[in-house]
Amino acid sequence: MRFCAQKQKRIVPFCKILYILKLTDCKKFVSWCICKNSFHVTNPVFQEAIMLEGLGKKVYVAVAMFGLFGVAFAAKVAPLYFESLGSSATENATTQQEYWEGLMKYKLWGSDGLTFNKENVHIADKNGYNGTSTGDISFYNGRHHVGGPLLSGKNLNFSSNGTSPEKDTISGGPVRVVGDLAIADWAAQNGPITGSSYDGPYCVQGSIHTRSSQQYDNTLTNWAAMVKGGVYGTSGVVTADAATADSTYTHNVEDPETGNITSVTEYYKYVAYPFAVGTYQSCPVEVPPVDTHLRVPLWPEPAEWAAGINMAQGYEEREYIHVPPESVYINEYGTYDLYIDNLYMSNSPRKYLYVVMPHGGRLTRIFVRDG
Repeated sequence: MRFCAQKQKRIVPFCKILYILKLTDCKKFVSWCICKNSFHVTNPVFQEAIMLEGLGKKVYVAVAMFGLFGVAFAAKVAPLYFESLGSSATENATTQQEYWEGLMKYKLWGSDGLTFNKENVHIADKNGYNGTSTGDISFYNGRHHVGGPLLSGKNLNFSSNGTSPEKDTISGGPVRVVGDLAIADWAAQNGPITGSSYDGPYCVQGSIHTRSSQQYDNTLTNWAAMVKGGVYGTSGVVTADAATADSTYTHNVEDPETGNITSVTEYYKYVAYPFAVGTYQSCPVEVPPVDTHLRVPLWPEPAEWAAGINMAQGYEEREYIHVPPESVYINEYGTYDLYIDNLYMSNSPRKYLYVVMPHGGRLTRIFVRDG
């Protein structure tokens, strides 16, 4: 497993943080990571723009669902901070904490994009959001499984590069897209999409189209029929009367003969796509909004780092991190924080990292510097 590594003077992006939740089973751990800027993954890791690539036949990612455990929301944002709100967690402290708790809803986050570039990437647990604030979410080559709400701050692409969208599973839902949704011209060329499953509802603010625009409408019809909960998208507007209008537009018109200014109101009604169950404006209220204001927080780099963990030699390797009980050590944030040089796993899928918790478990944060 490789973790991204970037420096910003003595300010380190949050991509170097691996969160380990408070668990009572000392031989199990789940991890969660959010990272920054452009990124490729071999045995996935997360960044501000994330590319998830299959390693060999399959890649399975263990990610922590913070929404499932109330303990995560009790954690303070400090020492991390959101740069848009200040240069430390004490500036606009209430809003800093609100941003942090908003980010904790996500198990997979990339401010500028999430790209599933290869086959067989599986993050199947339905707890926890997956999303971006300004970038695309793209699934290429099929055979992915992503669980939980999917929220795109730009576009959502299902094999719009012409690769196969077969055997994709988006489970749990719902899905909201601020931009456009595009899918490959699959039905026209190869028949209906097979082996895929899409849990919705899907609410798309922009256009819904195939790779070749509207040339292959049967692809969209077949895809929409597969979406559990239906598709909500607006194809355009038509004029309407005041009683049935969804929106109005008021403007001033000058009489060319008298020069008099008259206020004129025009009435319009939104029109749904023929394959949709409703317009975007009628999207169900339970579909979460996109958190376009969120970015990756920063944190001050510590003075010292512990030796890293490197599992790149044998076929099967095991390493252990022992978390002390609170009676032995506790910091000002109420957590156990470990700062290590690197965390690297390669050469086989049989690499095991065990985080051994004290009785009852405790909230633990592991910060990785160099990847």
